[in-house]
Amino acid sequence: MKREHRIQITFIPRGEEIYVLEGEVRSGKDELKQGDYLYMPPGSTHSVYSKTGCVLLFIVPEEVVILK
Repeated sequence: MKREHRIQITFIPRGEEIYVLEGEVRSGKDELKQGDYLYMPPGSTHSVYSKTGCVLLFIVPEEVVILK
């Protein structure tokens, strides 16, 4: 993810796992840094923003839906 980049609000129908491989990112109220893991349960929504840039690994069992 490039610096100052935002992924719009998405709906996660079957859950999502996020691993931060490099950098820092904010997902909703959660601030994550290298090595952190975040699980988003089925039916949740969130947006992702990185001020400094980051490399993320997203694991999603079903395509997410962009809401905005």
